[in-house]
Amino acid sequence: MDLRHETPLPDTLFRIAAPLIVGFPDGASLRVTQWNLRALYDARLAERDLTGAMLSVPFQGVGVYFEVTLTPGDTPDEFLFEGLTGRQRETLGLFYRNLLSGRMAVTSDIITSLDTPVDLVPMEETEAEARVATSNRTPRPMRAMASLAVYVLIFVLVFSYLGALVIDRLSTIHVTAGHAAPASADPLSGQAIVARLDPAHVTDVWVGMSATITYNEDGQRQRLPAQVRRLDHTGPASNPAILLTVVPVSPTDRARLSPGMPVKVDLDRQLLRRALGLTVGGSAT
Repeated sequence: MDLRHETPLPDTLFRIAAPLIVGFPDGASLRVTQWNLRALYDARLAERDLTGAMLSVPFQGVGVYFEVTLTPGDTPDEFLFEGLTGRQRETLGLFYRNLLSGRMAVTSDIITSLDTPVDLVPMEETEAEARVATSNRTPRPMRAMASLAVYVLIFVLVFSYLGALVIDRLSTIHVTAGHAAPASADPLSGQAIVARLDPAHVTDVWVGMSATITYNEDGQRQRLPAQVRRLDHTGPASNPAILLTVVPVSPTDRARLSPGMPVKVDLDRQLLRRALGLTVGGSAT
C-alpha cells in the first residue's frame, strides 16, 4: 500500500456558494455567488472598472458595506482581495465560517467583528524618517566636543569661584564694622579709622600691617591704602575685644574722611611675602 501524507487544505481554499454584492461607483451592482476569504470568482468582474468597488456582506436582511481592492488572479474568473484591514477580514471571516458550520451569525458577533482593532502600524523607522531625523543633526564628534567644552567651562567657573573664595579667606581679614574717629581719638595721626577686631585674629594682625579702607562717596566706592597704627584691648573680661586703629597712608586721604563715616577695613595678611621671608608691613606715619 502506498501511503502519502499531505497538508490539509486551508479553509480559505473552499469556495462558498452564497451571495455577496459588489457595488460600483456608477450605482451598478453585481451578485457574486462563488467566493472565499482569498478571492471572488466571477468572470463578469473582468468587464467592470473595479476602482472604488464596495463589497456588501449580507446579515439578517441588511448589509455591511466596505470598500475593497480587487486584482485579477491566476484564472479568468478569479479576483483577489488586496489590502483588507483587520475589521474587514474579521467581518468577512465571520460570515464565511458561519456558512461553513451552518450556524447563523448573531448580532453580538457582528458587532465584535466590527470592533476588531485596526491593523497594527509598523513601528520601525523608515529610511525617509531616518534621513529627516538626521538631516539637521550635528555630527557626533562635534556634539561630543561641544559637551566637553561646556563641562570644562562649568568646571573652570566653579573652580575659579571657589578658588577666589579660598584665596580671599587666606589672604585677607575683613573688618566690616568700622568708622572714622574724631581727630582727638588719635592725636598722633589725626583722622583715623577705629574698628572692633575679632579676638580670634589677634595673632594675625600687627602694627604696620597693610590695609585697605573702603567707603561710599556719592554712590561710588572709594578705596584708600592704609596701615594698622594701634591694637588696644577693650571691653569687659567676659566679652573682650580688640580695638583696631587704622590710618590712611597719605595725609591727603586722611582729610577725605569725615568723623563718624562708616567704612570697611580689609587687612592684607601678605602670606606670600611672609612665606618667602620678605619684610611685611611698615611704619605708619
